[in-house]
Amino acid sequence: KSVETGINGTIMCYGQTGGGKTYTAFGTEIGTDTAGIVPRCVEHLFRYADAINKVESQRAVIRVSLLQIYMENITDLLRGDTKPKKRFNPLLSKHHHHQQQKQQQMHLQIREDSHGNIFVQDLSCLEVRNPENVLSIIKKAMDSRISGETKQNSASSRSHAVLQLHLEQSIPVEDNEDSVNNSIDNGNVLLEGEKVVKTRYSTLSIVDLAGSERVAKSRSKGQRLQEARKINKSIAALGNCISALAEAHSSNKVSKLKRHIPFRNSQLTRLLTDSLGGNTRTCLCVNVGPAMANFEETYASMLLARRAMQVRNCAEVNEAHELIQEPLEEELEEKEEEIQGSGKLHISTISEDDIESKQKTLFMAMSTPLASSKKQSLFFADDSSSTTTNNFPDTGNGEGDEESSAPSSGVRFNCQAPV
Repeated sequence: KSVETGINGTIMCYGQTGGGKTYTAFGTEIGTDTAGIVPRCVEHLFRYADAINKVESQRAVIRVSLLQIYMENITDLLRGDTKPKKRFNPLLSKHHHHQQQKQQQMHLQIREDSHGNIFVQDLSCLEVRNPENVLSIIKKAMDSRISGETKQNSASSRSHAVLQLHLEQSIPVEDNEDSVNNSIDNGNVLLEGEKVVKTRYSTLSIVDLAGSERVAKSRSKGQRLQEARKINKSIAALGNCISALAEAHSSNKVSKLKRHIPFRNSQLTRLLTDSLGGNTRTCLCVNVGPAMANFEETYASMLLARRAMQVRNCAEVNEAHELIQEPLEEELEEKEEEIQGSGKLHISTISEDDIESKQKTLFMAMSTPLASSKKQSLFFADDSSSTTTNNFPDTGNGEGDEESSAPSSGVRFNCQAPV
């Protein structure tokens, strides 16, 4: 509901490995009781977008993007072929060096614009038409997500997945709305044919975090051990940011001014800066295990959830007003008349009687005998010139300028053949 009104929203699935975070986020197919958060949100957003598009002069567009954070590197899952390749020694051959450079180019960078908004540079954002299209794209992209087997989970996610649904809706502003009245009060008067269009931008981010794990229980080795270290580091950075925000929003004003929020300690927290303490409404879904062996992990998860409840975000409606000039009805009618008149210009200006008279005049001029048979020629001038003359320029073979006079019965007419 908040996303429909132009407010950003975030849903994070947090918990230990094997707690069911991916199942909670994605679940099964849409329309079933076991559907996850993503299918339900997609169905709800498209139901709202279809209702907007049915209204005249209103438009709603939904776009989707999906990325993963693996070993502190961001890759675009919608592009495909994001599986990590085996590292090559650049000293071995030029071919191996080229492959290593290609792998580094796949990693995306987090940027910040002049307004303080966080975004991922060169991230794919696809426009989608229906819920089935979105779910098929997500299913295909999730096949490229990195997962592995550990002692605690046979299909453990080894990366954080961030799905973003962008909703853009354009609604014309009525004349009696406050935004138009304020613009008029400030001296911006709307002219005839101008209207104000209000565009709202909102993003729903669904984050499927990789589960924190204890190496003593998962018994990870080699690559799995390196992945576990990076996952635990990013999860710890997330917990530190939430704890710092909880203390900053406490009643102590001194700590609020001096407290530093370590958003830059991890790619995950840097990407979720607005979700944690900015212009977003955030919901945290904590997945815990009921077994007694997971008591420590469950207690740590619930403690983080308690701290997250103390964070207060300041969510605002993201909207912009744009002035659009519409063509007037009178201008449209004039253009239509010009188009119709240009096609019938010759027919409307020349009547049938004029055509017959000019044909007779042309026939008489062509049948009149000339004084010199070598210099027979006929010239056409404008209809406005009707002067009778007996002098004809030379059009011969360059023998010199000569003059010839037509008999008194021969009359020279200047006319133009109708088109």
